[in-house]
Amino acid sequence: MSLVVEDYRPTRMMGTKEERIHATLKPRYENLTIYHYSGGLCEDLEQELIMYNPPNDDIKDAFESVVGILRPPQARSLYRRENNVITHARFGGVL
Repeated sequence: MSLVVEDYRPTRMMGTKEERIHATLKPRYENLTIYHYSGGLCEDLEQELIMYNPPNDDIKDAFESVVGILRPPQARSLYRRENNVITHARFGGVL
């Protein structure tokens, strides 16, 4: 499996950091498409999300960046059955 890393630098036209975080995460939390596990850095993330103006919002910002970039995986062609029979119209046979 290959991983492609692309440079991502938000511009001012995309809004402030708080606006981007709110626009990306709020609909997903409302639709219940984001789940948190207990333990680890999730407790710190949850505290940053709950507080209005946290002293440190790096985890929340990184989480928003990842969620904003994610796309569902595409179906692999390895699982598809393809017909590899080559025919020739002139002779009507199979090569």
